[in-house]
Amino acid sequence: MIFGYGRNAEQMQQQQNITMTFDDAITAAMDLLKGTLSNHIMCILAMMTSLAFTILGFVMMTDGHRSQCGMLIVTIFFLISAAVTSTKTSRDYHMASVALKNHQPSIEFNFLRPACLEVFQTSAFLVLAIAACVYSLTQVLVEEDSTGRQNSAEWFGFAALAMMWILDSVCALSRSVHDRRDTAAWAATEKESRVKQLKYVLAMCGGTLDYCIITWVAFFVASVTYLVWVWAGFSSAELSMERKGLLSITLLYNVASSFHVAKLVRDRQQAAKMKHMSTQSTSLQWPFQVMVVLNFLISIGVPVACIIGITTSTDQMFFLLTGFFMTMNTTLNLAKMQRDRHEMKLLKERMPQAGGVEHARDILHHPGQILQQAGPLAMLKGQSPPAGQDTHHHAMNIAQHMPGFHHQTPAAAAPAQAEGENPIWEGVQQGFEGLVGAAFGGGAQQARAAPGQRI
Repeated sequence: MIFGYGRNAEQMQQQQNITMTFDDAITAAMDLLKGTLSNHIMCILAMMTSLAFTILGFVMMTDGHRSQCGMLIVTIFFLISAAVTSTKTSRDYHMASVALKNHQPSIEFNFLRPACLEVFQTSAFLVLAIAACVYSLTQVLVEEDSTGRQNSAEWFGFAALAMMWILDSVCALSRSVHDRRDTAAWAATEKESRVKQLKYVLAMCGGTLDYCIITWVAFFVASVTYLVWVWAGFSSAELSMERKGLLSITLLYNVASSFHVAKLVRDRQQAAKMKHMSTQSTSLQWPFQVMVVLNFLISIGVPVACIIGITTSTDQMFFLLTGFFMTMNTTLNLAKMQRDRHEMKLLKERMPQAGGVEHARDILHHPGQILQQAGPLAMLKGQSPPAGQDTHHHAMNIAQHMPGFHHQTPAAAAPAQAEGENPIWEGVQQGFEGLVGAAFGGGAQQARAAPGQRI
């Protein structure tokens, strides 16, 4: 029993370490890049909610001054336009850098690389949009309320959080739209070219560097500003210690619930493709799912009710609501980004290595590559011919070690066909020999005639 258990455990470990095929890797990468429909809807709702909160808050903040309110709203739309253009340029530059990595400048690099003037223009206009938002805030004069209380600090804090929230939601929505569009475009390409496109799909799964920075910064700015302002921005007369503690705990409660519901959505997406996962995983049973969803809804309703019931002025309510919803939105974005990067790392580990049968098939579909390359078969494993060895012999050595190509004697070849060897694959092997022979002047025929050798 002990040895049997050891063999079973070893077999299970070997099954877990089996690398997936190229087709499975491309499908998994495209699913990862596309994301879930729930995340796409969340990005749209976050963009609409942040814009609505910002415009309504600016109207109440300026208290009827049309010029001040109009300037704030115009600068916000300027910021949205500049952020959308900047994210697209950054995405193109990131994909161009993938095409250039470890290679000489190629057609893909020249096609994807944005012009220097475009990079300068988008970066300059984004900086100019942020500067315009800051300048417009300095020109706003917040008047005292009916009780004579100076409430400019809360209004300016609300405006700063709202602008940061809009910038983060624009970047998240832009990434979601481009990811779904690129996934549809890549899915429509031919199978032969998907292997070469896999590096571009994986490069975009983790997001660009500027998106990762904005996501992390927005999360910490929203949560830390909310908590610090609750404890230091309100006096004991405005908020007692118990109420400050309640607002702090409810925010942390919502952050934890957001991570749980984000994980549940991704687990359900994977379980839809792996039927055994929904039956074996206890985290996908309906009682657990109901608990996670109800927990997330409660973590939204309770803090909103507390903020509305505890605050005594409009500026405090807008500031706390904006900080709370921004924290929840950035938490969901952060959870998705980290899950994407984790799954991308696992996918790269399980992805088949370059070379092998799939690359041989790709060359068979495109025989012109053999005549154009100095060492055509050397690229199957990313090697170059050793010194003193001609290209043909080096190619034959690589082909002999390729998975799926077996060495058999002529006497063993006939029984293999009699036992039901795939005639299509046999034709591929013969075609491979013919192409090598055509490329190297009949050298493959000599290799085939060698005793005990057959590709």
